[in-house]
Amino acid sequence: MSDLHPITAPSTVQTTTLSPPLDFKATLHHASEILADPELAARLTSFVNITYKYFPPSILTRWDMSEDRLEDPSSIHSLLGPTGLFAVVYNPQGEGEPLACASTSAWHGDLEGHILESESGWEIKTVGVRQGWRKRGLAELCIEGLTGHLLGVEGGRVTLWVHMVEDLNGVYWRKKGFMDVRGYDKPAGIWGSYFGYRLTVLTKVVEGEKGNEGLERVDSGVVN
Repeated sequence: MSDLHPITAPSTVQTTTLSPPLDFKATLHHASEILADPELAARLTSFVNITYKYFPPSILTRWDMSEDRLEDPSSIHSLLGPTGLFAVVYNPQGEGEPLACASTSAWHGDLEGHILESESGWEIKTVGVRQGWRKRGLAELCIEGLTGHLLGVEGGRVTLWVHMVEDLNGVYWRKKGFMDVRGYDKPAGIWGSYFGYRLTVLTKVVEGEKGNEGLERVDSGVVN
């Protein structure tokens, strides 16, 4: 049985717009655009699965990363829902080669089906960077692109949510100001874990103005 640990309410932080590294920009693709473009859906699905397997050898002694994050291109539609967004940093010299990505969808509760009546907002997920391009701020550029758009949609204040596995990316998300809400102890065999793991739900409230810097407009009805 999962061990549920409720924690206090989310924190509030001010967002700052990062300067894009070099001439990289985050392109936003709306769920409707991806649904209408099977080639784009397949390309994004493949990239998510590639980045999902990038872990150091020490992690691979505790996890089986042979399974794909998304089973097929149709999975991306379930991932985003009708209102979700995908942010992608493309290589400006690579003819559409994706270098980093992140996505968001409306928050409907955690993976265990738990949600409080007061919970709402958007979940950030599928954050990944192509091998050889890490530590350059590209993932952050995607996250900031999504956040900037959501601030515009939500009137300058948005609640973000993430699911994270402690020994994989706990430090990463806490450095970004996300705070623990609740957690679950999962047994070995789930998600390819050899020894079990801690799944934690975190949240952060962001307030600020929507920023256009580092974003690229796409023909999908998304206002950037």
